[in-house]
Amino acid sequence: MDLVAILKKIDVTVVRHENPAGQNTLRLFLRINRDKIRFAQWRGVIEEYLLDAKTKAAKTNGWNVDISQAYYVTDEEVVRYLWRVVISGNIRAGAEALGQAVLRVVSQSADVTEFPLVGRKKYAFDPANGKMKGAHDLKSAQSIVATGLQGGGQ
Repeated sequence: MDLVAILKKIDVTVVRHENPAGQNTLRLFLRINRDKIRFAQWRGVIEEYLLDAKTKAAKTNGWNVDISQAYYVTDEEVVRYLWRVVISGNIRAGAEALGQAVLRVVSQSADVTEFPLVGRKKYAFDPANGKMKGAHDLKSAQSIVATGLQGGGQ
């Protein structure tokens, strides 16, 4: 299982990883996309993964996890943070469980960007040609009113 590729499914980037020699510990430092949907998915992954860590299977496989935020200061003196995931014990089983948690969360959600109404042609907003149906932002509404006022004020 390619954990980095699976984490990319929810826009999680592995910034750094540490696996000190002689220790059964893997430290992952992750950057999470702050988009509301992706961040909600990350929170779901944390919940799933921590619940997995408490199960009997995790104890039999001999792994444990600690998830926290690591804060640091950039050269521009801005405080930032990364998510730190520390897997100890059986690293392979712990990493597999993290990947499975991501896949479960991804399979439970769907991203819909556009869904056309049945029987409706694609509609383009064009106030110059009188196509003004639907909701508009305030700036376009002001331009419609201004155009109407210039044409006789009715």
